[in-house]
Amino acid sequence: MPIKTILVPLNALASDRTTLDLALGVAREPQAHIEALFVKRNPAEALTYAGMGSDPASIQMIANQILREADDAGARVKRELLAWCMHNDVVESDRPGISGQVTVSFRERVGSARSAIAEIGRMVDLIVMTGLHDTDVRLPEVALEAALFETGRPVLLAPAALPPPGTDTAVVAWNGSLESTRAVAAAMPLLVRCKQLFVFCRSERHRPAADPAELLGYFAWHGLKAERLRVFQEHGGLGEDLLAATRQVGAGLLVMGAYTHHRLRQMIVGGVTSHVLHHAKMPVLFAH
Repeated sequence: MPIKTILVPLNALASDRTTLDLALGVAREPQAHIEALFVKRNPAEALTYAGMGSDPASIQMIANQILREADDAGARVKRELLAWCMHNDVVESDRPGISGQVTVSFRERVGSARSAIAEIGRMVDLIVMTGLHDTDVRLPEVALEAALFETGRPVLLAPAALPPPGTDTAVVAWNGSLESTRAVAAAMPLLVRCKQLFVFCRSERHRPAADPAELLGYFAWHGLKAERLRVFQEHGGLGEDLLAATRQVGAGLLVMGAYTHHRLRQMIVGGVTSHVLHHAKMPVLFAH
């Protein structure tokens, strides 16, 4: 199924433009629709100060400040989005039916980014988010977890800088898990655009190396010539070796399952997903 609707949560930061550019790169070929989302802080957060001994007048003053800052941020995001649309010849529309052009709409919510992404993200084909490289990002890491765990949709993370135009090599990290299978299926509309496709397989501590033969055959049925990636280290951690391999082949896209081991274990001791989330220099498509 082609990618026709893309959700892009925005943060009111300069990195939003890179994230929108990545979404546009995905949307251009099928003339898809981009839904830009900005979640404003809720003035009710001021009530948390009530337990700190603040008087009602002070709480109201804090609430008013939160409201002003949220409104200012929302207006700034909307202005930046409209400027981006004009620069990229993108049409603003909140209704389907405009053919031959990428369209964008803007939606504001107040309150929890996690709840908004979980709700809206279920009704799109892909979620494109700013990666964890931006330490100033407004949306907390739990918002990314909501996209991964609560929508059933693939998530494409934008790096600090997009690969140069013409980068058409992709790497699929394959371990035979359900999550990596879902990632491959979700990534097919992007993989068919690539001229080079590699499959990365390596044994893990609790799982033997998967045989990529069936996956290579699956790609062949779709007209994709893929080969097993053999240029990787084996003395580093799996996440390090995976990213080193993508760099060696000049990959512009990495496709992988997210948290293919128990999520709690990865949170405690780290894991491939965590390493890639924090260190990838190219767009990464995750699925859980």
